[in-house]
Amino acid sequence: MKKKWYEIIDSVSFSLIVLLFSYFFIAIGSIESANEIVSKSLLILLRIGIYLKKAFPLFLALNYIGSNKKDIIPFIGTIICYILLNIITMVLSSTMYDPSFYKDVFGLALDEKRMPLNLGLFGSILIIIIVNFSYKLAKKRYNYGILNFLSNDAWFFIVSILLTIITGIFVSFSYGFFADIISRIMNFISTNSSNPVAMYCYGVFYKIMELFQMDSVLHNNFLFGSLGGSWINSQGNTVLGDIAIWTAQVAEDSIAVTTGRYTTGFYIINIFVIPSLIIAILMNINDKIEISKKFVLAFISIIITSFSGSTLPVEYYLLLTAPALLIIHIIFSGFVFLASQIQGLYLGTIALGTTNNFFLGNIVEFIHYYKIIDLNPIVTKLIINGVICFVICQIVVNVYYRCLAFDFLEKDQRKKDIYSIILSLGGLSNIKKITSSSRWITVVLDDKNKFDGDKLLKDQAYKIVERYYGFIIFLGPSSPKICREIRKQMKDLNYCLKYRKK
Repeated sequence: MKKKWYEIIDSVSFSLIVLLFSYFFIAIGSIESANEIVSKSLLILLRIGIYLKKAFPLFLALNYIGSNKKDIIPFIGTIICYILLNIITMVLSSTMYDPSFYKDVFGLALDEKRMPLNLGLFGSILIIIIVNFSYKLAKKRYNYGILNFLSNDAWFFIVSILLTIITGIFVSFSYGFFADIISRIMNFISTNSSNPVAMYCYGVFYKIMELFQMDSVLHNNFLFGSLGGSWINSQGNTVLGDIAIWTAQVAEDSIAVTTGRYTTGFYIINIFVIPSLIIAILMNINDKIEISKKFVLAFISIIITSFSGSTLPVEYYLLLTAPALLIIHIIFSGFVFLASQIQGLYLGTIALGTTNNFFLGNIVEFIHYYKIIDLNPIVTKLIINGVICFVICQIVVNVYYRCLAFDFLEKDQRKKDIYSIILSLGGLSNIKKITSSSRWITVVLDDKNKFDGDKLLKDQAYKIVERYYGFIIFLGPSSPKICREIRKQMKDLNYCLKYRKK
């Protein structure tokens, strides 16, 4: 199970890079310019970013299927099944759900009320399962019987389409149960919004929904809907939603005390917590070449996160490389909102034009509010909280990679595994140099003939890449810990050898 889980990251890494840059395009494209040519260029970037973000679930499925099957047929089947699934949910699903439970997918719509259901990443997961199963079934098919005129590829399309139809029907008629659970959770948070525990639940729930690409449900209900509160402006119009209220109050220079409760925590998470996670992960890489490669990507990730509030690429990376660390991060995010509620710290954000074009907790707005006299004390306290969270994250990540990351998803058998790995490398005396990344170790051996790659792949590693200087061995999040343990034993061996010579 461990090997299969860690192999997934190599199958979807490209789609994660696309997601990262989609937020980058959205952030750059949202800049306003008086120059017509520059303004149109920025608009192009904005639309590209929004489109790439919306299409991410499909890109993820295509990236996974394309990387694993190495065949154009399942790739095409993935596209067809994904569109078919959305069409079926659009036609068969009830129109009585909240509007946030529907989603515009590639312009599919019968009318204003008939749109595909908002499935988020669940749609991608279902399609991946269907295509994988159908492809394996088609490959195992014996070409005889009354349907022997059908090729295996045609059989794959027939099976995958039938399974997609069945899945679409089931999802369409069972979605109400799923929507009811989400609505109950949101109503609980809204009716108890003054309770710190409810805000803790909001922080955790938001991160979970965000991971499944369904955070738009929370946006529509809390940030721009009635669950986020209401306020009557100077013209007597009722404004609904946390962001909508904050935007209206900033325009009239009459910010209420509790406005921004649903967005405050994102300033700390985006500006302090996520950068701290990225830096701590980078610090646990002791391979100088790998650090130089990852440094630029880490820097870009921090900039994009701070300016656009996009934490998803980093969180997906944690999901695939260190799931336990992601769980800690989600729990910690809840405590950030809880602490803000207890201290009475509220700082909203302004929507830029539409409900789909806004950045939760971005550093530009944070600096702007710091310059406002009335908001300066709140921002200052948030900075103090952020620095504390930054330090805590540094400690947690380092403790994780040094102590907790070993043997994730399996029983603790550290000594046995270390001994087995050393034997596969030809013994301690055969190891010339060993370094690590967050997912793999790099070893340089005196004698490559002593290296037993088959044993490593069978017992611990999920991939091995040979280079002219040595081997890159993918072991998952336990790699830094394994590297430190082997280095320690190498140091002890060298000490013993020097002592014997004396």
